Amino acid sequence: MASLSVTEAWKKTAAFVKAEARLLFPLAFMLIALPAAVTRALVPAVEVGETPPSGSWVIAALVAIVLALIGNLAISHLALRPGTSVGEALGQAGRRGPVLAGAVLLVGCGLLALGFLLSLVVSLVMMGTSAGSGQPPSSEAMMRAARILALILLPVLFYVSARVMLMPAIAAAERGGPFAILSRSWKLSAGHVMKLIGLLLILSLVAIVLQLAVESVLGLLLFALAGSVEPGSLGALLILLVMALLNMVLGVYFATLIARLYAQRAAGNG
Repeated sequence: MASLSVTEAWKKTAAFVKAEARLLFPLAFMLIALPAAVTRALVPAVEVGETPPSGSWVIAALVAIVLALIGNLAISHLALRPGTSVGEALGQAGRRGPVLAGAVLLVGCGLLALGFLLSLVVSLVMMGTSAGSGQPPSSEAMMRAARILALILLPVLFYVSARVMLMPAIAAAERGGPFAILSRSWKLSAGHVMKLIGLLLILSLVAIVLQLAVESVLGLLLFALAGSVEPGSLGALLILLVMALLNMVLGVYFATLIARLYAQRAAGNG
C-alpha cells in the first residue's frame, strides 16, 4: 500500500506555490475568492439565527460554487502537471467540472438521505416518549434531540469528507464519471482515514482562526479610524477585499496540498 506523508506533501506544496505564485494566485482570486466575496456582499443583513431572504445572492452563490469547482480543478491540474499553461488547465477544468459537480452531488444527496433517516428515527423516538407520558414534546426535549442528531452527524460528516477529499485531484488527473471519481477517492483514502480526518480538522481550524483574526483586527482598526462599519460602506468593502485575498491564499495552498496527497496515493495504486 502506498504511504501518505502530509509533511512531504506540504513541502512539495510550498515549493510549487512559491515557484508558480504568479499563475496560481490570480487564478484563485478570480475563480474562488472574488465570487465568494461578491456573494457575501449581496447577502442581506439579518438578525443572528435568521435565514436571509432569497434574492440575487442565491444565484451569485450558485455561480460561486461552480467557479470554485473549476478553480480547484485548474489548480489541481497545474499542481499535478508542472509546466502546463493556465489556458490548458482551465480547458481541462471546464471539461471535468460537470463530472466533479456530479460526484459532489452524489455525496451531498447521500448525506442528506442519511440526515433525513436519522432525524426520522429521532422524531419517532420522541413521539413514542411523548405518547407514553401523554404530553407533547417540549421545546427543551426538541433541542436536546437536535443536539443528539448533530453529535451523530458530525463524525459521519468528517469521515465522509476524508474519504472524498481527493475527488478534485482525481477529476483533474483521471478519466471516468462521477461514480468512478467517488469510488477512486474512496479507494485511495483507505487505510489513511484518521490521518485525513486529522488534516481536515487542522485545515478547518487554521482557516477559521485566520479568517476570524484578520476580520477582527481589520474591523477594530476601521472602527478606531472611522467608527462603525456599515454594510455597503468603504470599510465593509475593504474587509471583503482583504478576506478575499486571504481566501485566495488558502484556496491555492489547500487545493495544491490535496493534489500532492493524491499524487502520493496514486503512485502506488495505478
